[in-house]
Amino acid sequence: MVVHLFLNNNKALDFLPINSIKNGGITERPTVLSISKEDSKTYLLDMNILVEKDPYGNKKTGNVLTLGDKGEVGINNGLMLIPFVLSENGKTLRIDNKAYTRISESEFEKFKTDLAQNEQLCKKLKTEYDAAYDSLVKESPKWGASAAEHEQWSKQRDNLRKQYREEKAKQIPYCRI
Repeated sequence: MVVHLFLNNNKALDFLPINSIKNGGITERPTVLSISKEDSKTYLLDMNILVEKDPYGNKKTGNVLTLGDKGEVGINNGLMLIPFVLSENGKTLRIDNKAYTRISESEFEKFKTDLAQNEQLCKKLKTEYDAAYDSLVKESPKWGASAAEHEQWSKQRDNLRKQYREEKAKQIPYCRI
C-alpha cells in the first residue's frame, strides 16, 4: 500500500481529553496527515496519524476522498467538497487555508521519536513547575497579612509562571504548561 505523508508544522490544538490540557504536557502538536490507496478506486485520508483515537475515544477510521464535478479531489464535509491542491513539484499539499509539506516515512519516524522525547521533557518540566508552585503556595501570606505581603507573593507567583511558561516551556517544541 502506498502511503503519502504530509506535515503541517503549525501549532494546532488536537482534540485531547480535557484532563491532559489541565495537567500540562504537549497539547499543541503538528498534524501529520496520510493519504493511502485502499483499492483501485478508493483513497483514504487520515487527518492526523499522530492521534490514534477520535475525540470520543474511538479508534479512528479514514475518510474517503471524493472526486468532484470538475475533476478535483477532496473531502466532502457534508455541505461541499473541500478540494486538495498539490503543488507542481508534489511537495506541498493545500487543503483549505492549511499547507502541508510532504515527508518521507523515515522523516516521519524521526519526527515521532523527537516528539516523544519532547513530551517526556515537557512532563518533567511540568512536574518541576508543580513542585515549585506548591512550595510557593505554602509560603503564601496568611489571611489578614498586609497588602504589601500579598503583592510581593503575587509577584513571586507571576515570576515563577513566567519563568516556566514563557521561558523554559518555549525551549521544548510544542510544550505548554
